[in-house]
Amino acid sequence: MSKYLVSEIRGRFSNLNALLEKVSFNNKEDELYSLGSLCDGKLHNLSTLEFLYSLKEKFNTPFGLNDIFLFNYFDKNEISPMWNDIKRNYTLKEISDLSMRTKQKYAEWLSYLPYVQKVDNYILCNNFINKNLLRERIKCSQFDITIKNVLESSFLKNYDNDTFLQNNEISQKLLNGDSVNINDIVENPSNDTVLIMSYNSKDAKIIIKDNIILVGNAAIDDDSFRNTKMSILNLDTMQVLYY
Repeated sequence: MSKYLVSEIRGRFSNLNALLEKVSFNNKEDELYSLGSLCDGKLHNLSTLEFLYSLKEKFNTPFGLNDIFLFNYFDKNEISPMWNDIKRNYTLKEISDLSMRTKQKYAEWLSYLPYVQKVDNYILCNNFINKNLLRERIKCSQFDITIKNVLESSFLKNYDNDTFLQNNEISQKLLNGDSVNINDIVENPSNDTVLIMSYNSKDAKIIIKDNIILVGNAAIDDDSFRNTKMSILNLDTMQVLYY
């Protein structure tokens, strides 16, 4: 059995499928993880959802901001003002005609996506971090926070750009070759704890420095989004592939 991590997917089903073929992914034995933002690309959002849902317990991911928008649409037919732009309209066109039963199926599935995902010694999170986390740090208790209960609690009142702080400060330091102490981000990490975060970029480059791994989301330039690559990381061997 192997464990694989892919960058933010964003509806790039063809890229995802090609990467899984490259590593001979076995959906009966292997496990697949991502860093959230499952849809909101210009390509195959519904195909992406259908495939990931079909993997059942073999696929796990922390949620991204786009996944909250997707959940609210499926659950309450709510369209966030932040979600109703040109890029997100590609997603809406694909999913708007789904039956209510199918929408509820996906809403139930998305509702259990966690804020942070624990995989062995790895902690996975999307490329947004609640401002409080930069002061309070990621805690073990937050592994139980999901899309559903984060929206029902006071932990997250307004999921907009004011509530979340992109981890640009962290990623920029690492990209500049500076060190970042994981103790400043994670509360009481073990010696082998590795934090894996997505970061805003024009490519899917994976940067491994000490016990922090950055994974580019390749989602900045929407005009060329159809041509952006995805990456896959074998969590056992640290082998990286791109497509």
